Amino acid sequence: MSAWTYLALALAAAVLALGTTALARRIAIATAFLDRPAGRKDHGEAVPYLGGAAVVLVLLALPSAGLLAASGNFAGVPGIAEGALRELAAAGHAWGGLALGLLIACIGGTWDDRAKLAPRAKLALQLAAALCPILLGDLRFDWALHELLGASGAALWIVAAMNAFNFLDNMNGVLAGVVAALALPFFALALALDQVAIAATLAVTCGACLGFLPFNFPRARIFLGDGGSQALGYWIGALAVQASYLGPGTRCALAPFLVPPALLALPLLDLAHVVWSRRRLGVPISRGDHRHVSHRLAQRTGSKRNAALACWGATLALGALAALLPWCTPLEAGAVVATQIALFLWVGGLPPRATRSH
Repeated sequence: MSAWTYLALALAAAVLALGTTALARRIAIATAFLDRPAGRKDHGEAVPYLGGAAVVLVLLALPSAGLLAASGNFAGVPGIAEGALRELAAAGHAWGGLALGLLIACIGGTWDDRAKLAPRAKLALQLAAALCPILLGDLRFDWALHELLGASGAALWIVAAMNAFNFLDNMNGVLAGVVAALALPFFALALALDQVAIAATLAVTCGACLGFLPFNFPRARIFLGDGGSQALGYWIGALAVQASYLGPGTRCALAPFLVPPALLALPLLDLAHVVWSRRRLGVPISRGDHRHVSHRLAQRTGSKRNAALACWGATLALGALAALLPWCTPLEAGAVVATQIALFLWVGGLPPRATRSH
């Protein structure tokens, strides 16, 4: 595909997301599907949910249209080469499992937004979503020594990504901006390794999140909710497994093992620190608090808006480092990972021993 085709995909996704988000907001208000301020929730008024459903609709619609084009119904579309169409067509067998998992992640998260599911029920739905691309699309980590180990590792990875993104969705604009920022270096990496289907999907993902952001930042008129945060975590997690990180000129044999967690460094490190902090304090892991990196950044920068911008910038920087890993020597790869961890600690800091409840 040409650069203009990818740009057109991103712009189409952004425009479509603007429309679907406006519609979702109206539906949420009409059905009283609102997040009302209470307890640790400090937004001043009730805010509609269903933002996640709006974004997921875009993520499903445009790649499906691309696969329809790959079937030959739109052969000859300007800017789409025959090789790209063939790769998209080859990806079609995996699309059903990927799309079904995305739907389950969104529906399960939206159900949790409405009914507040028990942690075990929530985890069961996350696992069901993660298993869809594994059982239906043969998704697994290629570096694993055994197929069962590769499939199990992929399932655990996707569930971890879903929870990491869910935890990070704690402040206006943070998660949507982080996903858009993460999609850029991931897109560049896929493009460099000539993975057309992954690159096109990431262009759509970036556009969809950017189209949602005007409704969510700086002042939220709609929330992603768990239906959006879990779905986006599933989506990026699954794409990170599906992508291949070895190609012409790559030197790091450990790249398939290192790149996925390096790309998702900010959400995963935030998840690890928050879980560690809650376990150390003896509180349930599922109990929300203000110990996240975004909250610490808000304290340091003096505003939630600046904290969100800092999270976006940190994600972009961490992702750019991750995108270099396939071309690094093992020593350089270790230095990149160490730099990522150091940058995270500098940006957000470790949770203090005496935390405050808000």
